Amino acid sequence: MLKHIFTAGFKSLFKEKGFTIINMIGLSIGIAATVIILLYITDQLSYDQFNEKKERIYRVDCNKWAFLGTKYGPVFQREFPEVKSYVRFDNFKRDALFSYKEKNLYVDNFIYADSGIFNIFTFKMIHGNPEKAFTDPYSIVLTEEYAKKFFGDKNPVGEVLKYHHSAEFKVTGVIENVDHFHMDIGAIGNFACLGDLRNDKHFYDHWDTWNHPTYILVNKHHDAGKLENKINNYFTGKARWREKGAVPDFNLRNLSDVYFEREAKVVSNKRGNLNMIYAFTAIAGFILLIACFNFINLSTAKALRRAKEVGIRKVTGATKNQLITQFLGESFFMVVVSAILALILVEISLPEFNVIVSNNLSLSYNSRVILYLVAGILVITLLAGLYPAFYLTRFRPVQVLKGDVTKGKKGGFFRKTLLVIQFTISIALIASTIVVHRQLSYINNYNIGFNKDHIVMFRMNKDQRKNLKSFRNELVSKSSITQVSYANQPQGNVRWTNSLEINGQDIPYKFAPVDPYHIDLMGLNLIQGRNFQPGNESDKNDAFILNETAVKAFGLEEPVVGQTVKRNNNTFKIIGVVEDYHFNSLHETIEPLVLGWTPEWHSLAYVKINGENIQQGLQDLEEVWMDFSPEFPVKYSFLDKQFEQLYQKEQRMASVFIYFSGLAIFIAALGLFGLAAYSVGQKRKEIGIRKVLGAPVGRIIGKLVKDFTVWAVVANVIAWPVAWYFMEQWLNNFAYAYKINGVAFLLAAMITLVIAVATVFYQSWRSAQTNPVDSLRYE
Repeated sequence: MLKHIFTAGFKSLFKEKGFTIINMIGLSIGIAATVIILLYITDQLSYDQFNEKKERIYRVDCNKWAFLGTKYGPVFQREFPEVKSYVRFDNFKRDALFSYKEKNLYVDNFIYADSGIFNIFTFKMIHGNPEKAFTDPYSIVLTEEYAKKFFGDKNPVGEVLKYHHSAEFKVTGVIENVDHFHMDIGAIGNFACLGDLRNDKHFYDHWDTWNHPTYILVNKHHDAGKLENKINNYFTGKARWREKGAVPDFNLRNLSDVYFEREAKVVSNKRGNLNMIYAFTAIAGFILLIACFNFINLSTAKALRRAKEVGIRKVTGATKNQLITQFLGESFFMVVVSAILALILVEISLPEFNVIVSNNLSLSYNSRVILYLVAGILVITLLAGLYPAFYLTRFRPVQVLKGDVTKGKKGGFFRKTLLVIQFTISIALIASTIVVHRQLSYINNYNIGFNKDHIVMFRMNKDQRKNLKSFRNELVSKSSITQVSYANQPQGNVRWTNSLEINGQDIPYKFAPVDPYHIDLMGLNLIQGRNFQPGNESDKNDAFILNETAVKAFGLEEPVVGQTVKRNNNTFKIIGVVEDYHFNSLHETIEPLVLGWTPEWHSLAYVKINGENIQQGLQDLEEVWMDFSPEFPVKYSFLDKQFEQLYQKEQRMASVFIYFSGLAIFIAALGLFGLAAYSVGQKRKEIGIRKVLGAPVGRIIGKLVKDFTVWAVVANVIAWPVAWYFMEQWLNNFAYAYKINGVAFLLAAMITLVIAVATVFYQSWRSAQTNPVDSLRYE
């Protein structure tokens, strides 16, 4: 039986070469696209799953912020028996320069954490003892990547690294490279050294610094809801909730939810997008459906050519089950061949796809993957082959042998219904792609309120920070450099959160340490008061400039300038107000912002270069850099490029949409091409008669094109509201989004109509150009 199925399948494969090629190409592309998308989805869903205690690990959020002050972690463990361990992170993105002998290297993603990190998270220690790794405050644990960069293959435990050529960190361990964790980690420093490193005696006693993601490990028999309530009840009337009526809002977020959560207003970790996972899953399903619909359409369309075979086999005693088994076997044979071609396409396409999504996906052929492939082949065989098998075997022998088969409208209507679904999916994907591009264009051209062009930014090293004034003077003495300003956090990632006491209530705000040149360099609009004055010492640490949102949040009445506010038992004077600008991405609304001149916090430099001589400006910058700090390698980035990175996920999403929308359209067009060829072939005799009777070629073609155009229009009517709804949901991820209009959907309609008309026109024109005598001889 299997040999017969194989032989029949092989003959069927080559008997109708045109239909077979179209079917194989469409199905193999559909399977390949589905496999690639599933690889991406599996990769995204694997974040944080390597942690053995993930069910018991929670990040403690408060007021929808993923940050807490330094004091909370120890209190959680001390006051709540359910909490077995805690870890605080200090992980604002920064490059740290470490030196070993003559080697100076920047360590990307150097973070600080409590010793509880090795008890809570499953980081495999290659060298060292995790229980003793942070016994010394100035300890550092390297990832394998950086351990090899500094020390090669030797065990580095006990070696000393100099941090910015000042503080010395002892290497106490090496862990495997941390992959698929919601934080990027290059090396881990001991959180216990931060108070000394930052010269802050009260660093570990702050309730309201709100800069440190804090995680807890709870016991095995925990109830997260009850613990959350206990924490909220405990802090009622304490810390920042001392005032009557103030209610804390702590929330325990399980580790498995951290990567995909979208509720927290302020985070510093990597964030996935569950909506994108849903969207890509739908796209994979749609592409596979389109490919299967092609298979069904073309299989049922060529039923006439196999009708006599079915009739003869029934007359000679073949049962319906035997025929169904044969046709399913043929489908299985085609799906297997298509799957093999698909795997070849996956291997060819993955490198390019990895570039698009900035990943390193690969297809491994282990037993689990093979099992999935076999299951997938069986599902696709049933999905694509079941209806054609039943359709072909329902023919009655008498009707078949008389040539009276498939004359009804049921088969044609079913095929056109599938065609409508194909084009509905394609139109929705095209419209969604256009909307995504419109939104990206909108945010790229949106007025963010400051000038980011020709500005170079970099973290200053200790030598530069010791000589801030001289370093600046030397830079601005160069004709290619127009301005220099010092700050603490990069535009686009202002995360330092504090609070002010206004009328007995703490109001949170973002705090940005800057200098007197920052407003002019960034082109901010000072709408009230004055800027910080370089020669006015009283402006340092004792004066604030607010944005408009802060003025409203603090409930300040005019005139704002000259009023005082209280922070940590200190009084500060408001000297100015700047117009609101987007200091973070357009995913977020503008929050209250306070600018303060605090030189001791200046760690970031902005250098504005003359736009007419960028290269000379960079050379001058490097020259001054080496004069002040020859031991430190030059490292800088452009501010506008940094802002582009804020929307990398959306850029990748747009690229993926284009990639797979194109495939969906191509597969649908293949199916349309085959179906049009069949439909025109069915009407060859009608075309010949019309030509003999004098009908012009244009009218003949118009009649054939009209039928397919009507169905394409129906597909547009269905696709528009569906795509509109889902794109509205996606745009909700942005605080500032363009308003969807009908342009995207009209463009999608035009694209699909052109494809449909062009495909059917070509087939109709070919048929209309044939000699009527040949057409009348047909059949």
